[in-house]
Amino acid sequence: MEAASARYAARDRWGEMGSHPAPSQLLRFIQAACSPENYEPNLALNLEIADLINAKKGPAPREAAMAIVGYINHRNPNVSLLALNLLDICVKNCGYPFHLQISTKEFLNELVRRFPERPPARPSRVQLKILEAIEEWRGTICETSRYREDLGFIRDMHRLLSYKGYTFPEVRREDAAVLNPSDNLKSAEEMEEEEREAQSAKLQELIRRGTPEALREANQLMKVMAGYDTRSKVDYRAKAAEEVAKIQQKARLLEERLEAFKPGDKMVDGDVFSELAAALSSAQPKIQKMCEEESDDHEAVAKLLEINDSIHRTVERYKLLKKGDIEGAQRIAKGAPVATGRAKGTGAANELSLIDLDDSEANGASAGQAAPSAAGVEDDLLGLSIADTNSHGQTGGIALGFGANTTTSGQSAAAANDDDEWNFSSALPPETPQLPKEHKAVVNNTSLKIDMIANRTVDTDPSISLLFAFTNNTAQPISELHFQLAVTRGYELQLKPQSGRTLEPKQSRGITQSINVYHAGNKTRKVEAIKLRWKVSYKVGGDLRQEMGEIAEFSVA
Repeated sequence: MEAASARYAARDRWGEMGSHPAPSQLLRFIQAACSPENYEPNLALNLEIADLINAKKGPAPREAAMAIVGYINHRNPNVSLLALNLLDICVKNCGYPFHLQISTKEFLNELVRRFPERPPARPSRVQLKILEAIEEWRGTICETSRYREDLGFIRDMHRLLSYKGYTFPEVRREDAAVLNPSDNLKSAEEMEEEEREAQSAKLQELIRRGTPEALREANQLMKVMAGYDTRSKVDYRAKAAEEVAKIQQKARLLEERLEAFKPGDKMVDGDVFSELAAALSSAQPKIQKMCEEESDDHEAVAKLLEINDSIHRTVERYKLLKKGDIEGAQRIAKGAPVATGRAKGTGAANELSLIDLDDSEANGASAGQAAPSAAGVEDDLLGLSIADTNSHGQTGGIALGFGANTTTSGQSAAAANDDDEWNFSSALPPETPQLPKEHKAVVNNTSLKIDMIANRTVDTDPSISLLFAFTNNTAQPISELHFQLAVTRGYELQLKPQSGRTLEPKQSRGITQSINVYHAGNKTRKVEAIKLRWKVSYKVGGDLRQEMGEIAEFSVA
């Protein structure tokens, strides 16, 4: 009888005797996680809520975010802290669809609804947790997320609170690390699925907003999703190849460490090399899955299997050396880099084969930010409302206005006429370009500046002569400078020794190195154009640094 009474009481509490529909399973879970009867967060339930949001998708992220922020504003501070803990779990486990919801004006205005206009002398524990969360989001997903352009209102709220005088607590790096992009290998199918989910979440949010600007952006996004607009289509196979190249680079770094291992050396858990080994081990199943996806491309499968075998040998050698079994590690063939379109050096140039010279494109695109007009502090805050306090909570006077976001849509007004595709044709006379006799380039310009000059010693010289000059841009000496170079298949390098390995503070062009590029196997054949990849390591004030990059193809007369 008592159990039945309890069930009827619960039904009355949720539905007021049937006049309102009962809450969803997600809302019931959130209510249980934020119940004042809990003395501490229920981690298992919080993770189950995050899994439920990921499984239901659709409106679930928004439904959960708005329900949680309602509990954050609860009068009972214990309920608020439980809700903030649940919010942290969801942000770190639910990905972009949930991040998109916590970056909306509605959510952020509600999150700071109980913040007074002027900061109190001693903020409450709930306020400190909210400030810590906003600071954590601004320093992670707003900077490192692939979709950071959609999270501009978080940055705006951070600026508004700073302008009001609120001080943000320092965030521990280890707590925020999970929000940064992981280096885990993803197949082309996984990346495409992730992109589809993000586009679907954004489309749903744009339609929900319903403003003319949002609907125009939704219309353009639907064309992309339907395959009608292919201008921004991503080649996921190429991106997967880039991911594999990153894994190969990690394998090379670990192989270099194993080569330098000597009797008496020790490997400890938690160091950078154990992290490399763990990353390589986790990548092997993904590479095998990629082999299944690329089953029709026999050449790609063969290369992937070769890469997988090389990684396996490197990991096995690491495990044996970690145990101290040097002889066992030496019996296993080295996980040498897989040749993917480059020549192996001979003699003293064997070291150069550590550099992978593939045809991947550099990710040079960066999100630009438009400078706001300087028409006062309010305009500098990009449309944030700091005066209107009528529509907020009991003590709140802080809210994002209804102006534009920090970032603007990638489609300009003039681009609205570009919906129709036109195929233009032309027939121009062939051009006979005049090749330059000398090619100059700044290869690198960080702490170490690298200048390159390419020419021919004499006009009849079949080889291309390269001169690299190194400049110290820092106020500290540079030591142990080691420069490496690789060239594409069909060519070979002849390197002359570096003029030195040490640069004084601010020393300009203190080290030089001369290199000649020949056709492999036929030094009398003229070299027309070359493409290079470089790698350099050096110490600045005892701090070891490594940099690498690619020199785009160029020609010399």
